[in-house]
Amino acid sequence: MKRIAIAAVAVLVAAGVAWAAYGWQQKRAWRAQVVQLVDAAGVRLGETLSADLNASSSALADKLAALAGEADADLERLRSAGTRPDRNLAEAADAYLGSATAVLKRQAGSARGRMKLAESRKVLAEHLAKASQRSEGWSAEAIRLKERMDADYFEYRIAVTSLGNMLGELPAARGRMLVALPAAHLPEEAAIKEARARTQAGAEATRLEIEQAKQLVPR
Repeated sequence: MKRIAIAAVAVLVAAGVAWAAYGWQQKRAWRAQVVQLVDAAGVRLGETLSADLNASSSALADKLAALAGEADADLERLRSAGTRPDRNLAEAADAYLGSATAVLKRQAGSARGRMKLAESRKVLAEHLAKASQRSEGWSAEAIRLKERMDADYFEYRIAVTSLGNMLGELPAARGRMLVALPAAHLPEEAAIKEARARTQAGAEATRLEIEQAKQLVPR
């Protein structure tokens, strides 16, 4: 009986050690996944923070949309991995990936909006250039094209304002992420602030361009 009891204790101890080792391996694998997802988000932001969203390039808009899709998928992977191994790290990573994804989506929306606005402004300018050949419906068409440009500008302004707001919130999420994971590879805060300043400057330049274009339309 004594030998049986000793054997049973040994089995329990071995099982406990094995379970602890399994739990440690699971936590290690979870942490490695979180680190990979956070670093991937940092790389995407690093690629786009210096992008010129006023370039009106379809290639840029497509690239930003693709990166936003990848970020969305990574955010879902992070959330499906759970939080039990390290809740603080999980919450910091969720906040950072969520902010990074929001920035990428709004970058894509801003680029698409700027491209659409540039096209409507170009069409209006081409129409106004034919003032010397104006027909009976020329003025009415000019007003219609101006209203189209106004609508496109309104959509662009919403997108670019939202982008500026998201960039303004990103440093806080970045700081929290670095507290939870000091070795994370994230874009510098200065790059984020520079991107926000450039976004706001571009939005103001666009506003002035639209105001100038409106003045050429007959009342």
